[in-house]
Amino acid sequence: MAKTLAELLAEASDPQTPTARLKAISNRKRESERTALREVLAANPNIAEDLLWELAIEFPAAVVSNPLLQLIQLRESAWWTQCGTGPLLSILSVMGAIASEQARSFLFKSITDCLMLESPFSLTGIFTMSFSEEISVEWSPQGEHGADSDCEDDSSESEEFIQNFTLDFKCSVESYSRLEVESEPAYSKELYMILVALLPEGGGSPDLDLLADYGWSVDSDSMDDGYWELDSHDPSLPDWDLNCEIMGDGSGTVTVTDPTGLSHEIMIGECNYDSEDSTPTLDIDLVETLISRSLDAKTFLSTLKAAFLLE
Repeated sequence: MAKTLAELLAEASDPQTPTARLKAISNRKRESERTALREVLAANPNIAEDLLWELAIEFPAAVVSNPLLQLIQLRESAWWTQCGTGPLLSILSVMGAIASEQARSFLFKSITDCLMLESPFSLTGIFTMSFSEEISVEWSPQGEHGADSDCEDDSSESEEFIQNFTLDFKCSVESYSRLEVESEPAYSKELYMILVALLPEGGGSPDLDLLADYGWSVDSDSMDDGYWELDSHDPSLPDWDLNCEIMGDGSGTVTVTDPTGLSHEIMIGECNYDSEDSTPTLDIDLVETLISRSLDAKTFLSTLKAAFLLE
């Protein structure tokens, strides 16, 4: 018979529960139960050390209060080299000023080394261009294909009409740029500010101005070839057909087929276009890269701030 959550929680909190059993409980499949069980396990002094470090990211306060961590600190003079960057970051954020400065220095070097290893960073965005063109088409409802076109005795001239169109053209290309750094951060406040710039609140593009203050620069953009296309036209008439061949500078030809089936070719000169560069984003998950564990950027930065006593 399967055990209830209450029974599993009692096992998870009992220091007499075998280490292997605690490990099995930590892998509970039902997520809501698994979270509750892992928080209790984080404080159990009989869990395996690898599980202790794993739980430190999720439940650092429970791990810091675990007697097992106290034992490890007594046994291992440089325990901070054993747990991994992510767990160390979380543990130091809870320990605060009582943590060893050596542990903080090790954390700083670990993150800085990884940050420099990943430089330069690639950024990707979408660069869009657009312009509008007004054209006029002279046409006759009878035209060359009208019902009276074969009447030789009909000397009356067909009435000419003018149809005006506003054409909207759009071109989208993928843009690339690189962030490069000339020197690595010298102290924890500088490292923190660089990461704030790389991981802006709410996501989006890194703060390039702030990065420039710390020696980071943006390499020149490069773009894939794009092409102009007719995005929309007004009015949109069902009996008219428009086809366009537009060059990179916006010049080209618009071929309009009127309701009678007659084609009209209209030349367009070089355009003055509006452009917009979407906010480029990093091509990697920087938080996961730096601490080998997926956390949201806001939590990562607040945890880092606490770990380095930057409050």
